[in-house]
Order: sequence, then C-alpha cells, then structure tokens
Amino acid sequence: MSKGWEINGDFVGVGVTLETFFESVGIHQCTVTSHPDGGRHEFEVTVKYVRREIRDLTDRDRETFFNAMSVLQRVPSAVGREIYGDKYYSMDYFTRLHLYGGGDKTCDHWHEGTGFINAHMGFTLMFEQALQAVNPSIAVPYWDFTIEGTPHGDSTSFRSSSVFSDDWFGTTTPENGARVPDRGRFGFVPVATNVTEYSRIFNAYGMLRSEWNSDSTPFMTRYDGLFGYQNNRKPAGCKQYRDAFDHDDWMSLSSALKSSAHGHIHEIVGGAWSMEAGVVAKRTTELVLPFLHEIYAKELWRADYLVCPKSCSYDVPWVECQCSCDATALSGKSPLEVLKDAGLLSGSSFFYDKHLELIENLEATQEDTLAGYTAQESEDIFHEALRVMCTPSVEGTSYEATSTIDPIFWVIHPTIERLWQLRRLQDDAFDDTWVPSESVCFGNNPGDALPLHDLFASSRDASHSVLEASYPAGVGGTVRHGGASRDQHQTGGVGLRGGRVAGGVASSPKKYYTNAELYQLLDPNGDEVPYVYDNFEWPHCDVS
Repeated sequence: MSKGWEINGDFVGVGVTLETFFESVGIHQCTVTSHPDGGRHEFEVTVKYVRREIRDLTDRDRETFFNAMSVLQRVPSAVGREIYGDKYYSMDYFTRLHLYGGGDKTCDHWHEGTGFINAHMGFTLMFEQALQAVNPSIAVPYWDFTIEGTPHGDSTSFRSSSVFSDDWFGTTTPENGARVPDRGRFGFVPVATNVTEYSRIFNAYGMLRSEWNSDSTPFMTRYDGLFGYQNNRKPAGCKQYRDAFDHDDWMSLSSALKSSAHGHIHEIVGGAWSMEAGVVAKRTTELVLPFLHEIYAKELWRADYLVCPKSCSYDVPWVECQCSCDATALSGKSPLEVLKDAGLLSGSSFFYDKHLELIENLEATQEDTLAGYTAQESEDIFHEALRVMCTPSVEGTSYEATSTIDPIFWVIHPTIERLWQLRRLQDDAFDDTWVPSESVCFGNNPGDALPLHDLFASSRDASHSVLEASYPAGVGGTVRHGGASRDQHQTGGVGLRGGRVAGGVASSPKKYYTNAELYQLLDPNGDEVPYVYDNFEWPHCDVS
C-alpha cells in the first residue's frame, strides 16, 4: 500500500512517510491518501519561527543573524527593497521610527505608558521580518539578561559576559576617548548624518539622534559610567521577573514589564558623560547615586527647563554646542518643584533606598520626603539630581531615543515578551482590561494606532490609516554615514498612508494596528503570532 501526500492542494510526494520543508509560516492544509483503497486523512500543520537565547544559537545561526543586521546597517531602504522585497527596511528607517516614538517634544509615545510592550514587540517583529527578507532562516534571538542580573558577582561583572565579546555585540567599555566601540563585527557602527531632510527630529549637528543629545560623534557610543560615577547598576534579575509575573491584570503587569522587568539596561549599556562630570561627582553627595538611573535630562527638555541649540556646524566643538538649563525657567522654583513639574518623580515606578534595597512605588506618588530617607536627605537628593541633569552631558547611544542603532537593542525586548507570553499562557484568571485615559501620551490607549504595519498575513487585506499629525512621515533625502562620502537616498516615510517603494512606485494600502488589535494578535494562545520561544525556563533563578 502506498500513500500520496498533498500540502495546500499541491502534490508533494509518495511514500509511507514524508519529509518536507515548509517555506512559509502559518497553517498548512495537508492530505494523505492511501492507494489503492482510497483512504483519505486531512490534517493541519502550523509552522512558526523559533526564537532562542543568543547563547543557544549555533555559531552558524548567530553569524547569519549578525550578517543580516550588518546589511540593514549599510543598505538603505530604497536599494534594499529593490533587492530583498517590500519587507526590507534599513536600520536608519527603524531608528527614525523609534526616534519619532521616543524623541517627540510633546511626550514619549512608546516608553512611558501601557503601550510600551505592544510598541516594542510589534517593532521587533517588523525588524525580524526585515532580517528575514535578507535571509528567511532568521528568527530574532533574545538575550536573557537576568543571567547577568543574578546576585552573583559585582555590578560590573556582567560587562565581561560573552554577549559583549568583540565577535558578538562588542565591549561596553571602549578604551578610546570618543567612547566608540572600535573592535570586532560591530566596531564603528555608523550614525546617520545630514538628516535634516530625512527626519523631522535630529540633534543640533543634524544627526539622527535625540534633540537633547548634542553629540557630534558619527558612530555608536557606549560608556560604563553615569555623570562621573561608575555605573553601579546591573540588569534586571530573577526577583524583578518573579514580581512582574505575579501580577494578575494587564494594567499592573504592563507597568511592571516596562519598569522593573525591563530595568535600566539602556542606561547601563549606554551611559552618560560630561567634560564637567568629575566636578559633579566630587560635589554630589553619595545619596543621589541610587537615583542616577532615574535621571532623565529628556524630561527637563520636554518641560522647557533644559534648552538645546537648534543648529551647530560640525567644526563647532561640543563644549560650544551643549544643552543647558534655562536660568529664567528655574528662577523661583525649588529643585523638588522642578522635578515634579517635569514628571521626574511621578513617572518612576520604583526606586532604591540608601541601602540599595528596592522600594516599590507602584502608585508613583510624588512625596516631598522619599521613603527610607530623612527630609534633609531627600532635599539633598532633589538638589543634586537637578544639578546633575543641568550639567551639560552626552548620552551613550543606548541611553537615548536612537538606541536602535546599538545592535544590543534588538535582543533586549524579546526576553521581556517571553515573560509576557508565559503569563498569558497560564490558565488562571487574568484581567485583560486595558483602561483608557485622557491624560496619557498618544500611543498608550487601546484605540491608538501604531506606525507598525503588515505584521500578520491574515490581516493584510484590511487597512488602517494613522494620522500624520501623530507620526509625521519623513520626506526622503540624503543620508551620510559615519562621515563617509557615499550618499544614501531613502524614499518613503515612516510608513503612513500607503507609502512608497524604490523608484517611487506606489505600494498597496498598508495595514496598521491599534493597540487593542495588536494586543490580540500577539496572543501566544492564538495562531496569528508567527513565532514561538524555545522555552519558558529560567534555571539560574531556581538557585539564585
């Protein structure tokens, strides 16, 4: 007796068994027919990508992933889409998209509300599909930084992790004065320059950076210090993950995922420095040190306390093109009043006491006296924190809104989604209610549309337009990388109202998603999400 096999209506072979390779994700209809009796059996096969921990990849798979990332860094969207198809977008495209989400003057659309998880998981999926356009075998790996975040070792030991070897993501402690990783695969990662016609947001030097980061260095930067201090933080660890997992409703879980579980990994890797940092460190009480992870100059900038130059030519040194606090805006206000007005106290979901013990503050209340401190100590902390933020400084790439330039960015957020998926796969009661609010920044309510499109095959035939007022599109232009002479022309915006492909040919309407839609589509219990995680195990947490 022989058997004939069909997949999606196509005859693929004869035999008692069949070994085949599926070239696309999704549900495939399979039929096996017995001969000569005519017996017939139909079944479905679901095909998905598997995301694995970066250290569990084979050397070949890891190299394939790194190679594709290098393509996105070097090949502009217009050229890449001609070669690789419509799913391809360059790293500059993704960086601009993230900059629009996190570097807007009015508020942070992607990082300070309930929309954080949706935005970053959808964003990572769109990036993954761009990599798959280059090489369809790729699934974005995740970096389980809770391994480095366990209590073992001091706060700097994680920097010697294999993740930061020259052959992988490169050092977090470059030895040159420019603080540019200059060795290995990701040495001298370029930052786009001359982008004033390509992006509506750029720094004073016309570079694809946040407006509050007046850095003229044309490459990715990293530093192991913060404002004159050795950065004494570690990545989030097992405790933060356990605590996040215990939440039984979406609103509190989303807050825990974006804060304690995500931790301050971007500040840890990116760092910040200043010509005056040594002076600040000598004058600043040690009490402010536990709060350095909460110091965000961008919030002072949004509140118009920190003022940055609009334009500086490349031959103008940083010391003459730096952001500084506006004395007039500060006049008559105490440091506490300024920090409150800028949202730097109410925006925090947790902080540390003087013994570096975590103090939960999920209500994010604004207290004149911080828990675990005296009134005088609290006043000192507010005073010195404001002084540090008003000291002109430069932020490392991972610390600001163009953190996507740093390759480590792309393996950080999948590990948080892995925890989120595990929580959603539980059988216990979970409240999925997404409570809307009129006070949150656009991008954080369930009905808000995100500038992410065409992520799921079954939803491709629908369309949803995002208001250009919310996420304005770029207008094309010339982009120079790393001071190099070659020009790169990228057409199309950040993906609004259809868009363009190479050569100016109009593409079909794009499918965008609201937060509510994306929340459902990313549900691991459903069939839409095109990937799975290799496991939901944290064995190091069992012994930590």
